Amino acid sequence: MQTQGVASVERALKILLAFQPGEQAITLAEIARRTGFYRSTILRLAKTLCEYSFLVRLSDGTFCLGSQLLYLGLLYKDSFHLEDLIAPALNELGAATRETVRFSIRQGKMRAYIFKVSSPHELREHVNLGQLRPFDDTATGQVFKLMEAKVSPKESRFPIYTEGIVDPLTASCAAPLISSSGAFVGVITVSGPKERFTMDKRKKAGRKMMEVIKKLSFQLGTVPKSLLEP
Repeated sequence: MQTQGVASVERALKILLAFQPGEQAITLAEIARRTGFYRSTILRLAKTLCEYSFLVRLSDGTFCLGSQLLYLGLLYKDSFHLEDLIAPALNELGAATRETVRFSIRQGKMRAYIFKVSSPHELREHVNLGQLRPFDDTATGQVFKLMEAKVSPKESRFPIYTEGIVDPLTASCAAPLISSSGAFVGVITVSGPKERFTMDKRKKAGRKMMEVIKKLSFQLGTVPKSLLEP
């Protein structure tokens, strides 16, 4: 049975998660619409969230996210030492493909992008770091579903290529990053507009991706498996 304390924490988290990318502030009415909570409930929880700087209430009555979230985000980033290895690999892949490259990890029953290299082209896919996405039928989602099913990479064909799954104009290829010690670390994806990122270019990107992954897998073999798997 759920206790009142746990219920309050869940409601507070849903209030924070009501904010969407690009929003600077939202009204009480909009938070109520997105969460389904009574305004009185939101105000009661928001008071505590504001006291701890997770929320800020502006002079016009709207709410914005507080600085404590940035502090926790920086702590998370500092604790994720894989960036020292993965960032150069993503840069190498991005330079070779000139498309957007990203690295995602499993977060519970969802996935989240935590590192990326943007395409130098003005027309490119925009990726919000930290945003949770489901294990869908995109190339990235399919890789996660295969790894969740404990399918051996040798029994599957990687990279996986898709186009038009979520965005009809976007194409991508993705493959799992597995350390030489056998730990599933995450998924590397290359994506771009399908008119430019044609199948021929995707296959070329896929070959480069597997080359980068092979090298990175060997480098990660020195990292304890317990520190790699979420």
